[in-house]
Amino acid sequence: MTGIDLGSFLRKIFGFPSGPQANLAVFGKHPGWDDHIDDIGLDTDQLIAVRRELYLGGIAGNIDSGEWDRLEPGSQIEFGHVFAWIFGEEIVAGRLWASSDGKGRSRYPMVIAAQCGGHSLDWVLGEVLPRLEKLETDCRAAVDASRIRQLAQTCRRELATAAAAPVKAKVASSERKSLARLAESPDLGVAQSGLISLFYHMQKDMAAYSADAREPRADVRHAPQRPGHVRVPWCAPTPAEALSLWSDFLKNYLVPHVPMLLIMPTGHPWLDIIVGDPTHSELFCLRASRQAMALTTEIPYSVDEEFAARVRRLIAAAKRE
Repeated sequence: MTGIDLGSFLRKIFGFPSGPQANLAVFGKHPGWDDHIDDIGLDTDQLIAVRRELYLGGIAGNIDSGEWDRLEPGSQIEFGHVFAWIFGEEIVAGRLWASSDGKGRSRYPMVIAAQCGGHSLDWVLGEVLPRLEKLETDCRAAVDASRIRQLAQTCRRELATAAAAPVKAKVASSERKSLARLAESPDLGVAQSGLISLFYHMQKDMAAYSADAREPRADVRHAPQRPGHVRVPWCAPTPAEALSLWSDFLKNYLVPHVPMLLIMPTGHPWLDIIVGDPTHSELFCLRASRQAMALTTEIPYSVDEEFAARVRRLIAAAKRE
């Protein structure tokens, strides 16, 4: 999925409706359908791409390949995730959970996804995710397809109304402050060891997307690149704060407009972050427990002291701001 949304482009060029927007899509499995849901609300290129990359490519790819089936007992977690997919000025927030079709087949989840344009991530976390949580609860209680369509239509109207309402401007916080906050988190070990491991991994695994990369930014955005992945602890008291904190942190070190998918399993204190266009290999993390996939911040990399010292100087500079 590229960082440019065709719908946004057409609105700018041809005068299609502009301003804050919100759209809702529903897909996956539900007992109201004998197979996959007759897709609801896939009205934008971005939502179609979310279904293609997350559901058909990532989830179906791991199911068809048997990757999740090979996990040891206790190393597999259930579907039950919140996600925020950030690219350019568009954000897609969503939830997915374990479900089944009318024939009782339960290998695929149900997914709800809201595309939001013209609003910040904090607005999406505060206004959209609570509505999606309620929609999930209502969908779980619904038994037939017509009820699901009704619920989706109601939620879509509510999201559109919220998106169009005036938003009180907030003073933007420094993204570099996120590094200072992370440095104080006990979840990242002693003597900044977790952050040192994280920076080392990012240098090794996400160099193509680094804001300091030598490649022209246009090449980074549009040329095929291997996606990068990290698994990190929340380092925040709530899921919304964790999503905001880590997205702010990464914005300091990634080129603008590169897609960034943050996925948080409900009931587990970590999140997975995928930079670039994910494949089923990166989305293996959806059902992998910490026993199957360690936190990046806990990987014992052999890091030379010069590199560690550079990271500590970076942290010290962030704390002084």
